[in-house]
Amino acid sequence: MNTSTTVKLGKITKDIQRKLGVDFGDKDKVYILENELNAIANSDPDGYLNKIHEASIIIQKPDIVFYSKEKKVIHLVKLYFVNECFNIVGVSLNKQGQFYFAKMYVLNDKTKYSIFEGLEGVIV
Repeated sequence: MNTSTTVKLGKITKDIQRKLGVDFGDKDKVYILENELNAIANSDPDGYLNKIHEASIIIQKPDIVFYSKEKKVIHLVKLYFVNECFNIVGVSLNKQGQFYFAKMYVLNDKTKYSIFEGLEGVIV
């Protein structure tokens, strides 16, 4: 991938890698492609910077991480307690050499948890 059309969101920390039992070496950085950033900005012009900032926080300090080497995907999940309810926000990354932002999502009763099927998870 051409990193001139990307923005760096962060990196998969050594602590997370250790807990997953993997070593990504220098391929631990997380980027968002320009077209994905533009799509988020177009869908939420007033809040997209907050979403990108929140994604960066989740990447650096997730509560739970799901990873599949075979599927080349990692889900970093953060739990928030708001209004006496847990809110679960996740960031999905695809590994193509480096990691690339795929999507940010909120899990709730309406959301299917099947995205985690076949993935190994660890509490960070």
